[in-house]
Amino acid sequence: VWPHMLMPGRSGVEFWRQEKIRERFPDTKVLVFSNIDSPRVVTEAQELGIVEYVVKVTTTPSQMVEKIEKLTKE
Repeated sequence: VWPHMLMPGRSGVEFWRQEKIRERFPDTKVLVFSNIDSPRVVTEAQELGIVEYVVKVTTTPSQMVEKIEKLTKE
């Protein structure tokens, strides 16, 4: 699952918390791909069970592919 962090009315973190995604889908792996590079947001995401938080501007396309492949093999 690949949530968007900036949505109308609430953030991706708020969405995951309010919709209880982790509780409803415990086996789902979540990767965040965002330009938001806030330690607070990253920590909140990790506390909600998001397994990988990737900052777009510091990640190459090949690195992104590697991260996705790694998650699909786990």
